[in-house]
Amino acid sequence: SSNEPSTSDVCRSGGTLDLYAASVYTAGRVLSSYAKWDVAASENYTDNPELDLFAVSEQGDYLLADYSQAIDCGDNRAAIYDDGTAIKYDLAGNPRIEGDVVDLGAFEYVNYGVSLCVDTAEDIVDPEDGLTSLREAIATAGELGTVSRIYFADEIAGSTITLSSELEIAASMVIDGAESGITVSGAGKNRVFAIEGTSSETISVILSGLTIADGYAASDTESTYGAGVSAEFANVTLRNCTVTGNIVDHSSGITYVYAYGAGLYASDGTVTVSGSTFAGNTATDGGGAIYVSGSMVMTDSIISGNTVTGSYACGGGIYFSSGSMTLSGVTVSDNKAEHEDFTKGGGLYLDGGDVVISGSTVTANSAAAGGGIYSFYNNSVTISGTKISGNCAGTSDEGNGFGGGIYSWGDALVIRDTLVQGNSCYGVKAQGAGVYITYDSSVSVTNSAIVANTASVNSDSDDIACGGGVYVYYSTMTISSVTIAGNVADSGAGLYVYGLSASKPTAIAFYNTIAAVNTTSSGTPDDIGVKNENYVSFAGDRLLTGYSKLDGVKNLIVYDSAKPLFTDAAAGDYSLSAGSQAVDKGSNAYAFYADGAEIENDLSGGKRIISRVVDLGAYEYQDEIPQALDTPENVAVSGYGANRHQVTWSAVADAKSYVVQWSADRLVWTEISSSGTSVVVTGLEYGAQVYYRVKAVAAGYADSDYSDTADLNVCPMDINGDGDISASDRALMAAAWLSEEGDDNWDPRCDINGDGVISGPDRTLMSLNWLKGVGDDDLVYPPALADRIFAEEPFESVQKGGDFWNADLDIF
Repeated sequence: SSNEPSTSDVCRSGGTLDLYAASVYTAGRVLSSYAKWDVAASENYTDNPELDLFAVSEQGDYLLADYSQAIDCGDNRAAIYDDGTAIKYDLAGNPRIEGDVVDLGAFEYVNYGVSLCVDTAEDIVDPEDGLTSLREAIATAGELGTVSRIYFADEIAGSTITLSSELEIAASMVIDGAESGITVSGAGKNRVFAIEGTSSETISVILSGLTIADGYAASDTESTYGAGVSAEFANVTLRNCTVTGNIVDHSSGITYVYAYGAGLYASDGTVTVSGSTFAGNTATDGGGAIYVSGSMVMTDSIISGNTVTGSYACGGGIYFSSGSMTLSGVTVSDNKAEHEDFTKGGGLYLDGGDVVISGSTVTANSAAAGGGIYSFYNNSVTISGTKISGNCAGTSDEGNGFGGGIYSWGDALVIRDTLVQGNSCYGVKAQGAGVYITYDSSVSVTNSAIVANTASVNSDSDDIACGGGVYVYYSTMTISSVTIAGNVADSGAGLYVYGLSASKPTAIAFYNTIAAVNTTSSGTPDDIGVKNENYVSFAGDRLLTGYSKLDGVKNLIVYDSAKPLFTDAAAGDYSLSAGSQAVDKGSNAYAFYADGAEIENDLSGGKRIISRVVDLGAYEYQDEIPQALDTPENVAVSGYGANRHQVTWSAVADAKSYVVQWSADRLVWTEISSSGTSVVVTGLEYGAQVYYRVKAVAAGYADSDYSDTADLNVCPMDINGDGDISASDRALMAAAWLSEEGDDNWDPRCDINGDGVISGPDRTLMSLNWLKGVGDDDLVYPPALADRIFAEEPFESVQKGGDFWNADLDIF
């Protein structure tokens, strides 16, 4: 700051921190009882004395308490020293980031009972040698009955611990290999970690900074799981780990015996993975890298080069069985489900549950069906901000290929802000190179592009390839603000639609969409193909396409090859060119996601509506620079009775609506919209000073800046808002006496208790606060006291109304 604070600390027991008015505060995060930071970009937290913050140690350290309000409230980007290097440890020597988010203050919250140091890389158990092996540390931690942290001495950093048998973990603990470079290896003979709680006591285990390698688990008589990590009835966390070269196997031809989850197998618990890599793992049946049944959250991780090889091969990367799974910032690449039989889910196999995939990449994976993603029956799947590219369905000339990028069977599937590009399907049959939808799926695709995908059959096939972009069979699909272009197939190169029967039809709705420049392999235009047209229906509004048999679509625009459309489709650039026939041809009424949220950005990240009207397809023409609206002026706030304020402002030219923000601390703002130049804000806290600001909004324009703030205390007894409850307020109430909303003399400011009538209760609340000032400690607000007072003599006549001036209340 430009000046030093006048006091050096914040006193939790009632003190304050006064800062010079000239101080400058930059954006950041702080927890304090001081609240007047007034920095819009900061994220600050107000100390709540009723909640625990510290658990002061015997040494006087201010460690964080259990459930402290400072836990996970920091910003990892700030967990660095001035020279830019990461802060590895807190002031107590614990990891600076314990979990996914750094805590506030000098100490990170940990719940370790004891720290145990591994100082030998030998896998030995010898209580007399003066050394502690990893196996001995795990055993000791299990016996202590408290959560222990196991770490590694600097002397063995970079070592490989080669196991003679699997490491069994039956108690909660943390194995912290951060910065140690430790590899724990099964030597191709043993499972690495076997983590097992019980149905009555789930344990929690954190593995951090380890390489878990070369585990092996196999059986020909029973199913086997998890060569790297096997976990049951456990909450398992992997942070910054590498899981590689692990194998689960069983001999071919064995019925009802499976080998799942080579890198990680987890059931009956939760899995949290961050900053980790699963590479080069192999399972016979499912989950080359991971098999999970339960709950998994994975962030900023890589699943690459994993394989499933058996006749039941599913999920070369991840096999998700049931529960919920969230992937964010995850790369799923070069995984395979390969076998001569029908394989599923080269990258991901989803088998019943809730799945959310965001900000991720699914690329260069392969299987017979669902090269990138295979989702089977009764899943709820949402894919957003993700790139699905270069995946392949079809593994041989003799097999079939369905769903190069995505295969969905009977799901509720939502795709938004996603690029499906360059995927393929191949075989005796080839259907849905980009997306394959089948068997009563319900699908919504919004603000996305399905481009340059290719379906082809082998030279000996008697069939034809269908649906280069999308194949839809007996399902419903809504396609909004989508570009389907540059796809190739023998029939329905852009979109192939198949209705099964009258009871099992297919219905497609288009809004603000482009389905054009799709071709057969010989270059013939072929945007949409239909089979069993009696069982297929089309609906919607604003579609640009070369296919004309779409009676149910309003405002159909026929593609004109003589007019510009895309910037450079031949080079894979499907953004709109200058003068494109898709510019300003959409309807703003459809510029929304399926959940009703407004689409703010196109697929390139640019503004979704540049001019006054949205463009067709996933991309908005971006060369026009929108003019910013003028900032609203004359913002004023007045009381509106009870705990309500009315905010007004002057109209702005070309504005279609306004956004009003209000805040009691100028840090956290609540937002509401208004189509006019006033709004009533309700539900405010009595006695609070509330601040308001307004900006103007319109399609085709940049939002205005926010106005200067206007503020008012929530004190309905101060009718005219001058800070005193006095004669001028009394005169206003007299003028509106006994009026109701809709009467000519109605004044909402005088309805102090908010009951819709200006009468005795309002006058009594004024009398109870007569000649007091806004902010006084002894103010009486509605509805406190008022109902009780009116129920007693001598106020019965006042309660019923009567003459304003003549009531004998000893007031005014």
